[in-house]
Amino acid sequence: MSYRLVLQGSLITLAWILLVIPSIVGYLKGTSYTVFYRSYILGQMQKTPLLDSILLGVVFLIVFVLYFWTLRINLLNISSMTIFVWTAVFTVILVLLFPYTCHDVFYYIATGQQQSQYQINPYLTSVHQMPDWRSDPLLSNTRWGFLLHVYGPLWAKVSSILIALASNSLWAALFIFKAFAGLVHLLNLVLIGLTARRLNLNTSWAMLAYGWNPLLLFELPGHAHNDALLLTFIILALYFLTISKGLFSIPALTLAATVKYTSILLIPLFAVWLLLQRKIKPLILGGLISLGLLLAAWYPIGKALRP
Repeated sequence: MSYRLVLQGSLITLAWILLVIPSIVGYLKGTSYTVFYRSYILGQMQKTPLLDSILLGVVFLIVFVLYFWTLRINLLNISSMTIFVWTAVFTVILVLLFPYTCHDVFYYIATGQQQSQYQINPYLTSVHQMPDWRSDPLLSNTRWGFLLHVYGPLWAKVSSILIALASNSLWAALFIFKAFAGLVHLLNLVLIGLTARRLNLNTSWAMLAYGWNPLLLFELPGHAHNDALLLTFIILALYFLTISKGLFSIPALTLAATVKYTSILLIPLFAVWLLLQRKIKPLILGGLISLGLLLAAWYPIGKALRP
């Protein structure tokens, strides 16, 4: 293993730990985020929003500089397993970070709780339309409770399953969603490596470019964004272009769209590429498979919408 890789990986680890320490202290003390993060960061110093920005800015400056520096290392003799292990270390650290810059995960928790605990369809009833929603911490901690479900049916189902594992504990639910995002991030790392190998690219470099990316680490395991699962299907769509004549690329993008609708914009681009490659049969069959996936995903929702 290159000593430079070890040095830079160690420095990145320390930088992420610096950002995570206040979260760990707060978790151990069992206080709410607004109390612990503003009370314990940087010792007994008075907490201000400016200090938030300064700390985050310093950490991001450090990890981005180290990240781009690492990308310039000759990684030909570095194994993909080494990159995976370092990425796993960063991921575990970021899973411990309280999601303090974005609170989307609490919306995931609330809509999952609607389905799992109350058997309420989040496409028909918003959190704030539920009676006594303020008395349930899994419902009352989202800022977006006035919205009907804004994500696709696959993510609605995933949220319901994850919440069922939390036993009505907000802290457990938060950890489960973050751990899920961390595991999916590592899965994506493996898929990136497989895709790079199929394309005869430097596998270790491709995995490092994705897995060590500070923004991805901060937003996926750090803040449990469902974009982790979205990326899984997009990466799979690219991987399927390298095998089976692209048959499953359009279905993979269809699954991505059942997580977040915006990924549907990629489907025409992939379809045009298949047409240019004269892969008409895989395109048609992939379209039929996608139609079946859409019907399977939306049928339970459509059934619930019937008068």
